This record gives sequence, structure tokens and C-alpha cells, in this order.
Amino acid sequence: MEHLAYVIAAVLALIAAALAVAYCRLRRDHSIILRKCDDAERREIAAADELVKTYGDLARHRTLLQAVTNHIPDQIYFKDLDGRFVLANPPVIRNLGAKSASEVLGKSDFDFFRPELALPRREDEERIMATGVPMLDKLENAGTDPSEQRWLSTTKAPVLDETGQVIGIIGVNRDITERVRADEILRRDRARLRNIYDHSPVMMVTFDEQNICRHVNNCFLEQTGYAAEDVIGQPIWFLMTSESAERAQNELLPRCWQDGKLRDASSQFIRKDGLRLDVLIDCSVTSDDEGRRHSLAVVRDVTEMNRAKTMLENVVSRANCILWRAEVSNKPDGTFDWRMRFFTSDANRRWLGLDAVSENVDVWHAHVLPEYHEMCDRNSRTALRSGLEGYSQEFQMRGTDNTLHWMFESVAINAVDNNSWVLVGVVLDITARKRTEQELAHERDLMQVLMDNVPDCIFFKDVLSRFIRVNRHEARILGLDDPTDIVGKTDFDFYPAERAREFYADERQIVEKGLRVVGKVERQSTSEDRWTLTTKVPFFDREGRIIGIVGTSKDITEMKRMEQQLAQANEQLNRLAREDALTGLLNRRVLLQIAETEWARWLRYQTAFSFMILDVDDFKLVNDRHGHLVGDRVLRALANSLRQSLRAVDTIGRYGGEEFVVIMPETSLDGGVAAGQKVLQNVKALALDGVDGPFHISVSIGVAEATKADGSLDILLQRADEMLLLAKRSGKSRVVAYHPTEHV
Repeated sequence: MEHLAYVIAAVLALIAAALAVAYCRLRRDHSIILRKCDDAERREIAAADELVKTYGDLARHRTLLQAVTNHIPDQIYFKDLDGRFVLANPPVIRNLGAKSASEVLGKSDFDFFRPELALPRREDEERIMATGVPMLDKLENAGTDPSEQRWLSTTKAPVLDETGQVIGIIGVNRDITERVRADEILRRDRARLRNIYDHSPVMMVTFDEQNICRHVNNCFLEQTGYAAEDVIGQPIWFLMTSESAERAQNELLPRCWQDGKLRDASSQFIRKDGLRLDVLIDCSVTSDDEGRRHSLAVVRDVTEMNRAKTMLENVVSRANCILWRAEVSNKPDGTFDWRMRFFTSDANRRWLGLDAVSENVDVWHAHVLPEYHEMCDRNSRTALRSGLEGYSQEFQMRGTDNTLHWMFESVAINAVDNNSWVLVGVVLDITARKRTEQELAHERDLMQVLMDNVPDCIFFKDVLSRFIRVNRHEARILGLDDPTDIVGKTDFDFYPAERAREFYADERQIVEKGLRVVGKVERQSTSEDRWTLTTKVPFFDREGRIIGIVGTSKDITEMKRMEQQLAQANEQLNRLAREDALTGLLNRRVLLQIAETEWARWLRYQTAFSFMILDVDDFKLVNDRHGHLVGDRVLRALANSLRQSLRAVDTIGRYGGEEFVVIMPETSLDGGVAAGQKVLQNVKALALDGVDGPFHISVSIGVAEATKADGSLDILLQRADEMLLLAKRSGKSRVVAYHPTEHV
């Protein structure tokens, strides 16, 4: 189809060229007629008739050309010598982003494309017109829409007039964007396949029909020790042993090319360092795009597997186990035909009555207890008919000495085809293990009874702090109905992250350093707050290695609650012993203790230290007029006002009745007066509710600063008290301070 389209395009190009030539001749004849207008009338009429006919032919040809080009999906256009469009079909107009031919004709590529795209196009056209050599299938960017990249296959050829002169360019563009994208996808897919091939973890080599190596992957080179140049170009058997090379040439390779495949062909390679590799080779024959056949070989190194088989045979000959191999095939009646061969150790041979290598299947089955016959037959039938790779089972056998033996049998199945299999079984005497398991199960049951009836929590964890086992009490505490549901979980599944991290940190110390956590009080935040007394210790295996953690946890929530209640009671008693019950300020006893401490500190460091004593003015009248309840409210309001007016370092206490004392460390006499003035103003601002409505109170304040003349704390207190009495006599509601020479 692609070649046919180009043929049609070429025909159209010739038609366009013919029309162009006819158009040029018509214009030339028309000029001649005009120049010879003085000829005879007959010649003028003939020339006019010829001109009309030519115009008609030209119109018909143009109509035909337009009809054909309008229905061809390729872009077809004609340009003059200056690169201007003379003819353009609709695909060209759409590609240039125009709406009609009038927007295209007479314009050049520079009117539609960026300069970096238009210039190469013009250079191509100038070269074609200069040399006369067409340009075929050049890949070009459509370039009209920068947001969408599209590609064109462009063919351009010169157009000649009847004299052989180049009069323009005919061009055909085909949109091959999808093909370019498909080629790019194909290129990437091939690159991915090559990458998979090169980096596959199994050895791969590709060889042709002459059995010459053409490609090898990295794994092949690593396993054999060769470089790529050592292998490529060599026959596939060049690194095989002589026996394997002969078999490959005479048997394996001919079968591979004939059947198109080769499966599990055994061979031996010789590495570059001389070591031998036992390998299995799978080959698949394929053909490339040109029909040439080649084969891809996947090579598996089975050296270690073969070595293990040899070791197994040696072990079986000495170990206390039985190895058997069976060839099994379908029988017409739907049952299986078994041909078995046993390899037994000396110990098993004695109690089974088998030879070291025996094919007596009846002797074997005679020792299996009858109650296990159906199970063994069912397991083997199910595995064979279901396509399983193997199965295992446990059963009992009775020896010639009448002793019972527990046996464990593991069977591997390899299907030869749909109707035949090869089975390999290993049978171990697990009587001692079964006896141990029964004893352990008995001990486990006893331990479980003990654990489930202990009111404390008991748990076991592995070295990663995952629960192994818990008793029912611990399960209930953690919100589980079944203790086995906790297996494999951690504290992070039941506790907040912060608490779980604390538990985990302790257990890391136990596992990594062998430390013990004994009698640790812990807060267990689950559905409700609980307190426990927890002990965690490591437990060890027979070699003395730590293999986990065993822990017990006793609920002491009630005891902890009683301790908290006792602490709260003690705190309340201590507060009652220190505070004044009415105002919440310090009482007289505690206040004087603090004053003694401050006095001792002043004696040592001689830093400023002042005392303030204040008393409510006319407090008796308040009680008499408003009652003692209002009087109590006045004292509490005054206490709150003092707290707000003074510093946090100042100590405030009720000295007795309506009298209060303030101890002001690091405070001079002036500072004490300033503090007193602040208290005085804040107290005056208090509005208190009385029997007749709101009322106000005032206080009188005496301030004294400790001096060297003071012989004791009592003298300092006495001087402050004297200043208070002086304030009362001076009219009340004022601050009076003691100065050695004068009173303020």
C-alpha cells in the first residue's frame, strides 16, 4: 500500500506539472495573440477559439487534479522557484494550521514554521532544483504544534517545463508519527530484553545454526571465568569436556535443531581456571526478522546439587534413615503401578528385615500398621493426581522384634509425563522425638493448669520481645478471649507507644546484657489505669544462650490507690499544719519559722531584709455591722489582694485575728514602703458586699528594715509593730516606716 500511494502521488505530481506547463503555454499564446492583433480576422478568430479550448482543457485538468488530491490522505503540494505554495491539498492546509487554500497559496514555509525548521526545508529545495536529484523519504518534524511532536516522511522532486527548465518543486509528505512511535517502543522493548538477557541470574548463550556462539550474558562470563571475546565466535562445545563435546555434536545439538527445543540436557563445562561445572542445558530455537534461525540456551549450574546428591548417598549408607525411589505409572484400571527400590541403613535393616538394597515392596508394607494403609495410599494418590511437587506424612511401623516405631516420610515428585512419575522418599525414625513430644505435651499441660489458676500475669517472649505464650489472666487484662491470639504480637499492639518503648528498653537490657528486672513498679495503661509489680528475667537454652524472656506481673492497683490516698491525706494534714484555715496563707508558727531562717541569712550575708505588719482598720465595726461571715469574706479578700500585690519571693502569713505579716527578702526600707503603698491602694479599691450593699475597707501598715542595732528577730518585729500602732494613731489607712533618726 505504501508503494502504491507513492505511485499515485507521482502520477498526481506529473499531472500537476503538465497543468503548470499548459498554464505557462496558455499565457505565452495569449501574449502572441495580443502582439499580432493586426493580422487577419480569420487568424484572430482561430487563435481565440484555440485559447478558449485551451482554457477549457486547463479547467478540466485542474478540476480532476483537485478532486484526486483532495481525497488522498498524504500531503501533496507544488511550489514555485521561490518556495511559495502554488498548489496544496487539504492535508497540507490542515498541517499548516490554515483554514483554506487562500491562507496558504503564495506563502512559503517561513510563514508557518520556526526559522530553524523552515531554513533546512528551503535548503533541501534549492539543492533539488540545482542538481535535479529528488529527495526521497526524509524524516522531518511536522513542527506546526510545539505541544505535540509529529513526524513526516517527505519526498520532493523538481518540476520541469517542456524545455527541460526547472519551474518548481512537487512534494509529498506522509504522516508517519505512529510508525516512529512504534519504532521507538520497539527499540525500548529490545533494549529491555537485552538488559534482562545481560543481567539474568542464570547463564545464557545464543548460537547460530553453525553452532557458533553469538551472544553471552554477564552471568555466563562470571560463572565460567571467560571474557566475551574468548567465547563469541567459538563453537558452543569449545568449553565442554571432551565427552560432553562429543555428545553435544553427535546427539544433543542435532536433536535441538530438529525438535526446536532441548530440555534438561546434562553436560560438563570447564571453567577458564580448570574447574569443572556440572550443568543442565535448556535450548529453544527461534528465527529473526530475516528468517535466520538461532538457539537460546539457558544453562543451570548443578554442580552443588550433584555434590549434595553424592553426599546424601553417603549419609544414607551410614545414617539411621531409609531412602527409596519409585517409578510410578497409571494402570488401565485407574490405579498406579509402583516399582520401588529401598536403600536402608544397617540399624533399620535389622528391625525391618530388609536387605541393604531391596526391591521387596511387600516386606515394607507389611511393617506399616494397618490403620495407616488408607492414609498413605490416599496421600500418594492425591499428590499424583493433583500435580503436587511432594508431600509428607507420619505413620507407625512394627518391627520384626514387635517394637513400634514412629516414622516421618518426606516424598518429592518429579513428573515424567502425564502418566508416569519418579518419586523419591526419605523416611526417618522419629520414635524418640514422638516420645519426647508426648512428655513435653504432658509437662505443658501441667504448666498450663498452673498458669491458668495463678491470679498473677505470666508471659513468655522471644528475643525480639514478641509474645510466645501468656496465661489466661494476662490475656484477659490485654482484652483477648483466647491466649493463643497473642502469639507473635508485641507490647506495641496493646499499649501506648511511650509505655511500649519503656517495656522494650528494659527487655533489650535483659536480652543483650542478661540483666534482671525484679520488683519494678509499672503503670499499665490499657483500658484502665493499672499498677503492677513486674519481674522479668532471661531464660536460656541448653548451651546457655538467652532465647527469650519470662515475666510475671502482680496487680498492685489497690495498694497503689491506698498509697495515693495516704499521700493525699498526709499532704492535706501537712497543709493544715502550715496554712491558716480561713485565708489559705501561712499560719503564725510557719511564718515565724521562715522569719527565723531569713533572719539567720541576713546575719550571715547582711543583705537588705524588711518586715511589713498590717492590720484591718475598724475590723470590729465590720463584724458588728455586717456579721462575722462577712468579716471572714473580708479577710479572704484581703489575703487574695496581698497575693496579687506582692512578689512571689515575698512570704505572706496571717499573724492573728485581722493582723498579717509579710517577710520581704532582698528588700530595703524604701522598697518595703513602696510595697506597702501598693498594698494600701489595692485594698482601698476592693468592693465588698455587706448587708447594706457594697462597702470598702482600709489597712494600716508598719514597715521596718533589719539593722545592725537589732539584737534579735523579736526586736525587728517589735519595731514593725510599733510602726503599725503609730499608723493607727496617725489616722489609719497609711504606711509608717521605722528610721533610726525619724519616722515617716
